[in-house]
Amino acid sequence: MATYRLIRYADDFVILVRGAREQTEAVRDEASRVLRDELEMEPSEEQTFVTHVDEGFDFLGHRIRRGAWRKSKVAFTYSSKRSVEAIKYKVKNLTTRATTDLSLKTLLLRVNSVLRG
Repeated sequence: MATYRLIRYADDFVILVRGAREQTEAVRDEASRVLRDELEMEPSEEQTFVTHVDEGFDFLGHRIRRGAWRKSKVAFTYSSKRSVEAIKYKVKNLTTRATTDLSLKTLLLRVNSVLRG
């Protein structure tokens, strides 16, 4: 029997399963059934997939994957490429030639608000 852990934030969630791939797919299918039948929600097909934690996955703007560290396996969490590219795009638009007339303090306040989110 597979064991699983549900991680949820608002309407986004990840189900981490310890077991065989068939067991994982059964948990995914059951979660989809509950969402459809009981909660009347439609799960996103492009965001619903099965992957191994060693390959990693994106969740809420973070990349999560398991890797080796000091002779053990640990979870690494870092910003996803997509979220980093989005921040770079916003900062680039804030620092164009059209903003050269702004004071440094004003420009830094705007950039810092984007970086904080």
